[in-house]
Amino acid sequence: MRCLITNDDGIDAPGLRALQAAMRGRADVVVVAPDAEWSGCGHGAPPSDPVAVRRVVHPILGEVHVTDGRPAECVRLALHGLLNPPPEVVLCGINRGGNSGVDIYYSGTVGAAREGFILGCPALAISQLIRRELPEDWDLVTARAKVVLDLFFEELGRRRRPFLWNVNLPHLPPGVAPRGIADVPVATAPIHFAYDRARAQDGAFTYRYCGRYFERPAPPGTDVHYLFGGWVTLSELTTDVTSPQATRAERPWSGP
Repeated sequence: MRCLITNDDGIDAPGLRALQAAMRGRADVVVVAPDAEWSGCGHGAPPSDPVAVRRVVHPILGEVHVTDGRPAECVRLALHGLLNPPPEVVLCGINRGGNSGVDIYYSGTVGAAREGFILGCPALAISQLIRRELPEDWDLVTARAKVVLDLFFEELGRRRRPFLWNVNLPHLPPGVAPRGIADVPVATAPIHFAYDRARAQDGAFTYRYCGRYFERPAPPGTDVHYLFGGWVTLSELTTDVTSPQATRAERPWSGP
């Protein structure tokens, strides 16, 4: 099995190294990742913009493909033209920062995984929640990612069709383990919005986002609630965004 690894934090991000390490010995892994950070770019992939690709030997990752494109473009290129044979599985992350709730619409990590799923591959987006008051231990993140990958590949062996998982790891004090793995729906409440306003030299005003991530609503039973409570969260996503209330009816046209 050939697996693609990409991310939205860039080729030098610790989460990319952690994901590659967690995959060691599991499959034939190839890395196609952006040369810079694209956090918050969502599922952007302008079809008319050329994407430059360099094949280099990274000092830690080994031989990789580095692009100046967005994460979803990395996936699209890997599956259609860059790699021969193309990968069969798409893994995105490990993002430095949570991607729960409505973050899935903004996240380049989730956008890349979604692109893989749209193009017919089982796909996983995995993110590590970050609490600034706690130390970061990416060796521990690697170990926890291995547990998630065990579940993912077990599920891959049972299913005949592609699926898309979004997983978040909690950030816990040293010595504290996650409470478990919660298979839960995505929270739909908006994040906490606040902006600092400043006057620019030309007289215009600039607005800088200063919302507090951990002050967002965390409705009980959702991924945000469980993640903030110390659980690993697993949410299966779909690309069918049609409302269940859609009538799917045909109506006569009455306009010009």
